[in-house]
Amino acid sequence: MLQWTAEAVASLSDDVIVVRRVGQALPPAPAGVTWREVTDRRSAAGPLAGIEAALHEIRHDLMVTVACDMPLVRPSLVRAIAAECAGVDVTMPVLDGVAQPLLAAYRRGCLPAIERLLSAGEGRIRAMLPEVPSRRLGKVDLERHDAGLLSFTNVNYPEDVARVAALLLRGHRGD
Repeated sequence: MLQWTAEAVASLSDDVIVVRRVGQALPPAPAGVTWREVTDRRSAAGPLAGIEAALHEIRHDLMVTVACDMPLVRPSLVRAIAAECAGVDVTMPVLDGVAQPLLAAYRRGCLPAIERLLSAGEGRIRAMLPEVPSRRLGKVDLERHDAGLLSFTNVNYPEDVARVAALLLRGHRGD
């Protein structure tokens, strides 16, 4: 999954970071993809801790997170989410009323809020939104760049892997 997802976004930045838990081994980067591995600074604190770790290490002011189990992510959607982060610290897609924090854009400016939340024992990424200048992108905004919203497909079960592999073999990714 991670390798497919990395291939989808590798051409978008000169700074691809893969965040891992302490002690977690990662597969090698696929051919043509370079990434840096960053380790969570807080053990067992969830995805918000991963965002914190990455924000401390990014070379640029802005990063877009893409969960490793989202291999159908469209580069054009990633670019659009990043572009919508102008003037705010977070741009968060929202589908059917549910925030999508693992395909979202974050600026370094949200680090103090993240650190406060994590120090208080709050690990939900969505808890950060009221704390920082943010923009939400709705379904209509997102469909302009991914008509079927397949970028938000999560791979959680073996049958999902087979379905996604077939789509990738048929050249689904686009862009």
